[in-house]
Amino acid sequence: MDHSADPAEWDGDHPDDDEGRGTLLEVVITIGAALLLAFLVQQFLVKPFKIPSGSMENTLKCGDRVLVDRVSYRFSDPSRGDVVVFNPPAGIGEGGAPDPSVVASPGNMGKRGDDNTRKITPADTNYIKRLIAEPGDKAQVKQHKAYINGKKLKEPYLHPLTEDQGLDGGLANWGPMTVPKGTYLMLGDHRDNSSDGRSFGFVPRSFIVGKAFMVYWPPKRFGGLPDKDAGGAASRAIDTNCLESAVPPGQTLEDNG
Repeated sequence: MDHSADPAEWDGDHPDDDEGRGTLLEVVITIGAALLLAFLVQQFLVKPFKIPSGSMENTLKCGDRVLVDRVSYRFSDPSRGDVVVFNPPAGIGEGGAPDPSVVASPGNMGKRGDDNTRKITPADTNYIKRLIAEPGDKAQVKQHKAYINGKKLKEPYLHPLTEDQGLDGGLANWGPMTVPKGTYLMLGDHRDNSSDGRSFGFVPRSFIVGKAFMVYWPPKRFGGLPDKDAGGAASRAIDTNCLESAVPPGQTLEDNG
């Protein structure tokens, strides 16, 4: 029998070919949509960060990975006690101290010299600290402990102080200063090992990225942020290999500026 005239044997447009191309297109579209969704979630909803600093011990430890809520502050203002990720004012020099050529002093962030006012710009790095004072508060630090409007702030999360007051002994006492309108004072929970608002000044509202609300890595620390310090001798050690910033997972500290 001559099969050459059988269309099933010579017709190149097989239904299976169309089905294969359709399946491949669906896979590509699905992967693309998933990547786009992940990007949008990180940009506008929840963003993961890695903690390479010991400045928030023992609430957050060096190496912890946290999730940061980027939505809530679009509808409400930050509150005292929140643990927040933010961009500090530009001009931070070595050791977290302000660069005198950019920021005159922590309490006079908007001026260079006596009469040359400049616009404050955010640094290209992320810090994570606790919001201690709100606009209009009169803030002071005595022996690393915060006072708001003359009253000692209850801080059960505060890391135990070392006898020599640690790495930032020069900032054990700071203020009093009134927090300017539209800005906040951020301090680390490990206050004698933290470059924070005492050195780089007040943080404008627009520089705040979001609120940290849980640790997702390592597994043994999975859960919400503790409301008090765990204490213990091991927790008092200062890891000098940790740097003073919060970086997205997978991004090197050098890339983050």
